Amino acid sequence: MRKRIWFIFVFVLFIISGYLLYTLVIQAQQERYIFCERLVPGMTKEEVLNILQEFGEIEYGGNITPVGRSHIFAGYIDPQIVGQNTYILNFENGRYINVSVIIGFENGKWVCE
Repeated sequence: MRKRIWFIFVFVLFIISGYLLYTLVIQAQQERYIFCERLVPGMTKEEVLNILQEFGEIEYGGNITPVGRSHIFAGYIDPQIVGQNTYILNFENGRYINVSVIIGFENGKWVCE
């Protein structure tokens, strides 16, 4: 009887671990597709936000200045899309250049390296 309970416990743990791993892989693929394939350097703020909103509702803040560097902080409301990450969209002279993601207490890492 104990072996049976132990087997069921290990089996359920295995299924849960597999599901979580699958979810992380899907989110990483989705992140790469959205931020590395769909967003192209040189886009305007409106173009970037329109593409991001194709995949779900986003919250964002920050202003784009016509001269110099500026940033928008954005994140998806639905964590199933790419997790609960905050992305820093970097612009230069009003045009999109790249994106980084804030992880924990780190400053951020580049999404498309």
